[in-house]
Amino acid sequence: MKTIVVLGAGYAGLKTVVALQKKLRKEVRIILIDRNPYHYETMRLYEVASGSAPYTRMSYELADVLDKNMNELVVDQVEKIDLKNKTVELTKHKPISYDYCVVGLGFVLSSMGIAGAQENALPMSNVKQAQAIRDHIESEMRAYVKDHDSQHLSIVICGAGFQAIELAGALAQARPCFAQTAGTDPEKITIKMIDGSPRLLPMFQGKLLDYAINLSA
Repeated sequence: MKTIVVLGAGYAGLKTVVALQKKLRKEVRIILIDRNPYHYETMRLYEVASGSAPYTRMSYELADVLDKNMNELVVDQVEKIDLKNKTVELTKHKPISYDYCVVGLGFVLSSMGIAGAQENALPMSNVKQAQAIRDHIESEMRAYVKDHDSQHLSIVICGAGFQAIELAGALAQARPCFAQTAGTDPEKITIKMIDGSPRLLPMFQGKLLDYAINLSA
């Protein structure tokens, strides 16, 4: 029996496993490896960062979607892929051998050339990072109560893509809650977006851009 190892339980990895389950049924052994026992919707991380929803509303236990008769879930960190010996080395578990390996380990955030962004900005690519953003904003609001420094009320978002726009909108809606913590008016909490392009959604052009703008309006 062939062994297929799928690295990463994001959109691509999980969809691959589900598709293989349906198509190959019990003809292969599928091993899904991820550092978390759950899948989370990356496109909804802005809800966690803004405090508008807990991460439990956008995460699902991987065990609930896997066919236990043909799949195995390994919760661990991938350290190395040995192409020559066809093995995957993990942090806690022994190396796992495979016949086929599907790599879907996610993405790396880009600073878009904004000086200082990588060193000073808070990234938002997973649940923990989104929660860290929410906690940091709450901390800044509490700090404002002590010294009334307006810098605590200034939120800057690097980028003007989908996630940035969704985050900006969610933060704007959450301003009354932040203001209550800070003991100030919501209007004093500023939200700014920085991008190298003069327009929103710079990855789109023409009719696609107009459609996206009108859709989010």
